[in-house]
Amino acid sequence: MQGAENGSAGELIGEGLRIGIVRARFNDDITTKLAQACLAELERLDVDADNIKHVNVPGALEIPVALKVMADSGDFDALIALGCIIRGETYHFELGQRKWGRCRTCGAGSPGSSSQRHSDGGKRSPGLGPCRRKRPRGSPCGGRDGQPPGRPVVTEAAATKGAADAVPKRAAPRSARRRSREFALQGLYQWLLSGEDAGAVQAHIALQDGFGKCDRAHFDALLHGSIEQAAALDAVLARHVDRKTSQLSPVEHAALMIGCYELMRCIDIPYRVAINEAVELTKSFGGTDGHKYVNGVLDKCAAELRPDEARPPRR
Repeated sequence: MQGAENGSAGELIGEGLRIGIVRARFNDDITTKLAQACLAELERLDVDADNIKHVNVPGALEIPVALKVMADSGDFDALIALGCIIRGETYHFELGQRKWGRCRTCGAGSPGSSSQRHSDGGKRSPGLGPCRRKRPRGSPCGGRDGQPPGRPVVTEAAATKGAADAVPKRAAPRSARRRSREFALQGLYQWLLSGEDAGAVQAHIALQDGFGKCDRAHFDALLHGSIEQAAALDAVLARHVDRKTSQLSPVEHAALMIGCYELMRCIDIPYRVAINEAVELTKSFGGTDGHKYVNGVLDKCAAELRPDEARPPRR
């Protein structure tokens, strides 16, 4: 805990403990080293390998979902989250900065940050939040008051890749319509993972910074329309994807639902605009090449849903 007496390493005894580890695959080169260092430390503390359950998830946003499932099972004495977010690549750093708050090694963080209080009333602190402390590129976090952290996990991660301090890209001004799609994507992402009621999802999204600047009518149409017509949208998508829609990345699935909904229901939006906006959403929120997949699938959906508009011109 922040500010608590940590004691010495010699007092830590892992014998008999049941440990759960959740690792994000995004930025795999870093998170793999995090996991290796973590397992080595657990072995040093005499934690039996048979008592360690290691789960891999796609990215940072899936970590809390996996942690909650493991915590609710009651099968673990402690849970460890391992992930890496590179500032400037996606919106995940800014989201993590607001929700996680502080580097767990040096205590650096942004004003107003705090531990998250979960639905079960307890507080759980992640192993590593985003660190904003200024330091030379490639150098590890210096620990509290500049002292070495004394644990290999943070050191290995920071030494592997110095891009965590990369200067963020200056984003172009976003239109109200673009903002509505971004918030709808976040809402659909939440719905796909939790299955919550659309009204509860909307209430949560409405609390996000900048929500008042979005096109509220289009947001409502995308969020509620996509959820209400999810079966019909997935039926169209299923004809053009290479796997079950339930096996798609939640970000790509949400972007495809938005693009397919606009192709199907928003006839005033040109089909190329609907596709391009879904592609841009995936570039901002998804994995490295997810936008290429979304582009290919929606091209096929457009040919089915808007055959006259999407038909190639005659030569």
